[in-house]
Amino acid sequence: MTIAPDAGRARGPYHRPSGPLSSRLRISRSRIAVTDHAHTHSTPSDDLAAAFQIEGWPVRGRLVRLGETIDAILSAHAYPEPVAALLGEACALAALIGSSLKFEGRLIVQAQGNGPVRYVVADYGTDGSMRGYCRFEADEVAAASQGFARPGAKTLLGEGVFVMTLDRGPDFERTQGITPIEGESLSLAAEHYFQQSEQIPTKVRLAVGSVETAAGSQWRAGGALIQLIAG
Repeated sequence: MTIAPDAGRARGPYHRPSGPLSSRLRISRSRIAVTDHAHTHSTPSDDLAAAFQIEGWPVRGRLVRLGETIDAILSAHAYPEPVAALLGEACALAALIGSSLKFEGRLIVQAQGNGPVRYVVADYGTDGSMRGYCRFEADEVAAASQGFARPGAKTLLGEGVFVMTLDRGPDFERTQGITPIEGESLSLAAEHYFQQSEQIPTKVRLAVGSVETAAGSQWRAGGALIQLIAG
């Protein structure tokens, strides 16, 4: 997946086959290692990234599920729930896109603005490592959260930019794409990014929440990305 903002327009018309959908779903999977900013632990069974493509249809996509990974990151700080959820979405998005890279390096997802959350950053390594952090003003977050079950990214970040950075190591220049934050969620900001940078119709969905387990309350996150590609 190209991260460069000038990645060039996908050429050729889109083709949709006629008749009933009877294509097989091809899926490839990879595991994600657990990190809590500095340490890597054993690979858990509930962290998973999977790519899929529907044969005969110009559609490709990826799915990601984060269990211990996201719980370790979000539990490392006593973030307010809206801030933790925003960081969880950023981490899921970074894993969703970063797990598709075909070379060693890092994919960094960042959003920054003039709202209660000054910035949120998620850093995914192609070795499966991940870290995330953010900066915010607690009193402003509390004020912005009034009347919301969970305020969205636009409410928390305000006016600002959505940034994706591809770091291939010291021997390469970083590649960075920047677009304005559009929509109330990071999902919509990512969709706008792909539309502007790659001109590829893209849908992104992200989800973050806590679940009750035998060990107590734990964070979980997931995401899905689907793209219509040139046929």
